[in-house]
Amino acid sequence: MGCEISTGVYVEEMPAVNDCGLKERPVDPSILFNAQSTSEFSPTFNVADGECALLSAYSTCGGVIQIEKLLFSKPMLPLIEGGSCACDFPVPAPEQQAVMPVCNWTMGDCAQIKHICVPGIYRLHAPIGLIGCLMVTMERVMKGATPIPAGLVFGT
Repeated sequence: MGCEISTGVYVEEMPAVNDCGLKERPVDPSILFNAQSTSEFSPTFNVADGECALLSAYSTCGGVIQIEKLLFSKPMLPLIEGGSCACDFPVPAPEQQAVMPVCNWTMGDCAQIKHICVPGIYRLHAPIGLIGCLMVTMERVMKGATPIPAGLVFGT
């Protein structure tokens, strides 16, 4: 029996099998919204310690895109001595427990670029009227590697 997870890490081939024997779905975290999007929520993305996510919005058409931080339960992977996975299937997936809009941290016509440097799991929430028109991209960068003007950085 197999189980697929997505770690948010680029995976070259499909499917890739990690140390625990779990198949990983490849992800393309560079596109959060595009013309084919159908949901008002973007895919979730992770910002790890020491890295930042550089977000760029296009075709916002007067709309406002809210950045939200998510809280998930910790996955309960069965571990054996030494920290390796015991791989008892099925492995329960983490569950979303809370969503917090990051106050005053939105994207729109006058705020098309945002830089998130606070570790956590995030997603974007766009008004339904923008879906199919809005384009938002994300680029992962190392913290401090790219100079960003004050006011565009969430976290220092």
